[in-house]
Amino acid sequence: MGKGRHTGSSIRLNMAEIYFAKSDYERAFQFFQEGLDARSEDCLDEEYAIITHCIGLTLEKQGDILHKEGQRRESIDAYIASLKRFDEAYSIFSTILGNSHDDVINTLHHCGYLNMKLRRYDVALGMYQKELVCVRSLCVDDERLPDILKAKATAHVKKNHYDEALECLEELLDFVRKNKPGDDHLLERTLIKIAPIYGHTKNYEKAISAYSEALQIKLSQKGGIEDPRIRYKVGRLYMMSNKPGLAASLYEEALPLLTANFEKHHRDIFTTLRLLGNIYFDQGTYMFHRALGCYQCALKILKKYPEVRNSTTVESILNNMAFIFYTAGDILKAIETLKEAIKIYEANNGTFNPGYASLRHNLANVFLKIGDHEEAKVAYNEAFTVKIQLMRLVGDDTILLNPLDNMGATYVRLRDYERALECYEGMRAIRESELGKHSLQVCDIHREIALVHCHMENYGKAKASYKRVLKILVKKLGYSHEDVMDILYRLGLVLFKNEEYDAALKLYDTTMQSKTTSEAKRAVILNRIANVFMKKGEYEVALNYYQLSLDMKNKTVGNNHKSVARTLYNIGLVCHREGLIDEASDYLRAALDIDRRSPGNIHPMKIARTMVSVGKAYFIKGNFSDASSLFREVEHLLLLINIPSDDETLKRTQLYIDRCKRKMNFATGDWSRI
Repeated sequence: MGKGRHTGSSIRLNMAEIYFAKSDYERAFQFFQEGLDARSEDCLDEEYAIITHCIGLTLEKQGDILHKEGQRRESIDAYIASLKRFDEAYSIFSTILGNSHDDVINTLHHCGYLNMKLRRYDVALGMYQKELVCVRSLCVDDERLPDILKAKATAHVKKNHYDEALECLEELLDFVRKNKPGDDHLLERTLIKIAPIYGHTKNYEKAISAYSEALQIKLSQKGGIEDPRIRYKVGRLYMMSNKPGLAASLYEEALPLLTANFEKHHRDIFTTLRLLGNIYFDQGTYMFHRALGCYQCALKILKKYPEVRNSTTVESILNNMAFIFYTAGDILKAIETLKEAIKIYEANNGTFNPGYASLRHNLANVFLKIGDHEEAKVAYNEAFTVKIQLMRLVGDDTILLNPLDNMGATYVRLRDYERALECYEGMRAIRESELGKHSLQVCDIHREIALVHCHMENYGKAKASYKRVLKILVKKLGYSHEDVMDILYRLGLVLFKNEEYDAALKLYDTTMQSKTTSEAKRAVILNRIANVFMKKGEYEVALNYYQLSLDMKNKTVGNNHKSVARTLYNIGLVCHREGLIDEASDYLRAALDIDRRSPGNIHPMKIARTMVSVGKAYFIKGNFSDASSLFREVEHLLLLINIPSDDETLKRTQLYIDRCKRKMNFATGDWSRI
């Protein structure tokens, strides 16, 4: 009976081995299990352990097949069943044969592999370490060392233990160089494996050297061909080591090689184009055209990969493309591209995160560029709402200060002063609860609130805010401090706009007398004093102060500075009021000449209207030639700033040009042209 049973077991085991060799793992498992069942349950000998080991190996192979087929749950079940058999085999082998036997070492390796598959990386590391100790006890340079070291390094990488992984791979590299001097393929693969780990540990030069050596080995082999992916990886290392120029060179070299070795829609080509585009983008506007070309080619490749087409990588490309379009002035294309980026980002990440808020903020900036304030407000509001909600999750209100400050400044730009006030008042409340009502930080917020009230022409509230600022600054810094003088000057501006001229003059005089006031600031204050006298109708006094301001500005900032243009304009205005037509014309032309070289200081319409007034004065005096010359300058200025053809100032100017022409023709007796 016993003999017959043993014979039946052998037949089943032979059948199992045949089916295993044919990769028919289900039948192999069946016969191995039957062979094991045919043995006595009390006989836990070496043969029992071998059969158990074979069953574990068969289940492992089944798990690998299921994993490749995407049957994750089933593959995990197979791996767990396999691991159970290997653990049982290891227990018997180690008891009977000792820890240094080949069967023990082999079983340990499979246990490590299965724990890796089950993502039990700590357990896998323990298995590989046991295996390594066993192998080293047999022979320092055992042939099994490379596989164990690679497996152990992989487990360390999975746990982000790059230093430990590097230690394993450097030992592996030394082993290969010492014991496998003719095995170029193994050396190449080892170098390619160790290079990215050098990169993770920021040993960029060693990483680049490893990739370069691997590339040379590949090219030196018989029939060796270029591996463009190595160049691509070295390019990434150059990027990580902050050498974008070298990275770009390698990407540019890799691109035609990738195209030659792979189909044109290969993902490595997409990645290379994307990274090359990023380098060009970071180099600034003069390389934007190249960046745009790379991005557009990369997006064409993605048409073959619908699962990637809506990834965050694509969103990043679209965001950069939108900025390029924005910089080039193609605003509509920028808006379209940004909206697509936002749609992708929202689908992948939702709306409640900083990235979404940043994209909405970018879109708002583009709308602001084209003057679509309503759309800009909508986008800004959404961006700021998300930012504030995210900040509040932290539970620390002080984190809200920066976004509130940005929101306030943005709403001022949009002339949405009510919302700007809400932001600054929110900041004030947070700062006061944190630092008290009399801190310098609270003082800065009151200053911003005062400026908003000025924009809203709430001069009474602006005055009250500046007085709060003044009270804090005097207490903290002393009355003679330059910051106190600056607030007195700003308070003077508010009083001037509120038609409190004498009070404004008093504050201007105080700031003029201060030792902390610079010469450049004095020149500005003199101009402000002149403005007060201008408003009071005291033109001669105003003219005197404007002249003093002009002389001081010429000394401090030079006679071509844009602030000089404003003073020249003001003097021209006074001369016109005083009937000094020639002088007014000279000053206005001088102001216009400076403003043309540094535009933006004086609105062209202001100069145009004043020059029209001077031209009319010439016309009344009968000086039609000078009047005509001045009116033509005004017409040219208005056309330059794209004033509509039905604008009243333009129509009046063209009317006077025609009237001057008629008057001059009448004076010369050329009746045919009247």
